[in-house]
Amino acid sequence: MNKLLLFAILAMAQTTSFSQTALTPEALIETSSTAVHYGQIDQGSHGKTELTVYNRGTAPLIISRCKGSCGCTVPVCTKKPIAPGDSSVIEVKYNTQKIGPINKSISIASNASNSAILILPVTGTVRKTEVIPLEKNDGPLTKQH
Repeated sequence: MNKLLLFAILAMAQTTSFSQTALTPEALIETSSTAVHYGQIDQGSHGKTELTVYNRGTAPLIISRCKGSCGCTVPVCTKKPIAPGDSSVIEVKYNTQKIGPINKSISIASNASNSAILILPVTGTVRKTEVIPLEKNDGPLTKQH
């Protein structure tokens, strides 16, 4: 009889532990895109784009670090906690002075239980633009290649 009672108590303790674990609030990060795609952009253009971060969890999402893989890729993230169900915009700026393919990344470190460090690729191509003087003195004209 004592073994049966002990078994019942252990079963209840395990159920209680599981229930408390399931109820623990956690932040879950999700983004509007799995990558930052610039496509074809002109040399010298502003190089800014936006990405939305969502908190799909039950606790505030806190972004502790938002960093580009090099100095030419600069993400700007909020320092404020993102409430459950809310979102925030991350602005990504790429230096468009260098012509050619873009193959960089940004990393977002947070308290999200599904991805403590989220790494998103940054892709695209910067195409050359050249200034061609007009025959008249009306100023420069930009030509795309």
